Amino acid sequence: MKIFIQFLFAFLIWDSIRDSFGYHIFRASSITDTFFLIDTITGNSNASYTDPFGVPENCYQVRAWADSVTSEPSNTACIPLPPPPPLR
Repeated sequence: MKIFIQFLFAFLIWDSIRDSFGYHIFRASSITDTFFLIDTITGNSNASYTDPFGVPENCYQVRAWADSVTSEPSNTACIPLPPPPPLR
């Protein structure tokens, strides 16, 4: 999974999984926190998601689902902290 940031929007893109019915999107406030389900997408061709609450250090995982089966989580993608201001 890849993550792109623009303003406070986090744009997630991943490879679609053939035969899946959709995807569960999970978010945590940092890499060490618990991931919580924030949305479910139906259809396996829709392999992207926009989170309007993307803030630095938020991390995301995606899981494909079909019937009652859910995949293992994708790789974890996190929003990096902004760079520090230049030294004067």
